[in-house]
Amino acid sequence: MRPVFHRFEANGIRSWLQVDGRATARRIGDAIRALAIPVGEILSSEYCRAVETAEGLNLGPITTTPDIMNLRAAEFVGGRAAAIRRYQLIIAKPPKAGTNRVITAHGDLSRDATGVLSDECELVSVWQ
Repeated sequence: MRPVFHRFEANGIRSWLQVDGRATARRIGDAIRALAIPVGEILSSEYCRAVETAEGLNLGPITTTPDIMNLRAAEFVGGRAAAIRRYQLIIAKPPKAGTNRVITAHGDLSRDATGVLSDECELVSVWQ
């Protein structure tokens, strides 16, 4: 059973992302910087939790897009098949030469688009 996440406030911070989720994003961003992995683009779902994950990485400007859609709301982008196809087009596009693309998405979308399911609700991926 997946946990249900609600917007909450702790220590004056309002968030859709739990404290450990923010810490995980920070650690991933720190590791990417420590390894000097060049990031040319950061794409995120428009969902607050995905944006907060991307912000927590602290790797640069974030571009949100409806082309990365939680499948539970796929009807807003033309249905399930359309949402999956839009995401597949994003991940099939090579990043700029010498850089990587970071994407904060949703587990259900990533699973159906790639056949791979992460342990996290949001998936942070780097493609080169």
